Amino acid sequence: MWICLDNPLGGAGVGDGDFITGQVYDIEKPILTVAKAGTGSGTVTSSPAGINCGLDCSETYAANTVVTLTATRAAGSMFTGWSGACSGTGSCVVSMTGAKSVTATFSPKLFNDPGKWTSSFDLSHGWTVSQFVRTVGDVNNDGRDDLIGFGLDGVYVALSNGSGFGAVSKWSSSFDLSHGWTVADFVRTVGDVNNDGRDDLIGFGLDGVYVALSNGTSFDPISKWSSSFDLSHGWTVSQFVRTVGDVNNDGRDDLIGFGLDGVYVALSNGTSFGSISKWSSSFDLSHGWTVSQFVRTVGDVNFDGRDDLIGFGLDGVYVALSNGTSFGSISKWSSSFDLSHGWTVASLCGRWGRQ
Repeated sequence: MWICLDNPLGGAGVGDGDFITGQVYDIEKPILTVAKAGTGSGTVTSSPAGINCGLDCSETYAANTVVTLTATRAAGSMFTGWSGACSGTGSCVVSMTGAKSVTATFSPKLFNDPGKWTSSFDLSHGWTVSQFVRTVGDVNNDGRDDLIGFGLDGVYVALSNGSGFGAVSKWSSSFDLSHGWTVADFVRTVGDVNNDGRDDLIGFGLDGVYVALSNGTSFDPISKWSSSFDLSHGWTVSQFVRTVGDVNNDGRDDLIGFGLDGVYVALSNGTSFGSISKWSSSFDLSHGWTVSQFVRTVGDVNFDGRDDLIGFGLDGVYVALSNGTSFGSISKWSSSFDLSHGWTVASLCGRWGRQ
């Protein structure tokens, strides 16, 4: 069945003897229209064929035809989802029971596609999560984070050149498995504790916290900077998160421990860590914040130069801002990334490099 449109004579109908011009459509074939949205790029194609949008973004199909639309991102973009007759990010399946409209949204990619930067520090070379800590930090003050691996017989580094990591070399003979530094018992991380722009080694040990300063080409001998936050005082890996961050904006990373009844801090003075003091009564084990369920870390979330507390909780992400001498009250900053949405420590987080 057809219908003719556009009567130039005005008012006359089909069959009244007047000449009618216009387009002809088959009204028994509903039309599928595709639109693209967003600031990214991509194409949408159909099966059965007919749409290649791109250029051809609409097509008529026999009634009740099932049409599958596929979105393909262009380089540098990502497909973020369907709207209209479809939703989600998978293939869009439309049954042509009538005219349908679908919009595909493409956005610029936040990250480039992954590429291999090194063939070291990997499982094939024996670097298991259960035995060896690996993390990143700028150890030579060139503005690029480098690879650091706490290995069997020392600490190894591969420097970044901006497009790959160089050869692995040993920078220290300490903090390693052969000296008893096990993943199960002792936290090791990196941070700039003396404000020289180079990340140093920090180990939460049996009887204190030890530091090996970076000189840009290796790490100096270790020395004890604190007699707190250690295993002998009950700070176990299985119960208590410990990390480092600059909580008072002096350029030096400090010690932060999420304890039994609060969060404790020991400030760095550049040559040692001061006495520990309680900066918060939140994010602790007594309030149900367990290592096995909830990630806690630090970061400057409000751009004031001070690292704040961040906890990935049961029903959202909570923050306590640093004022330089303590942490303020906690408040919910997000209702995502939480346990109620399936974000479990065991399956989705892995082992955080700075814990």
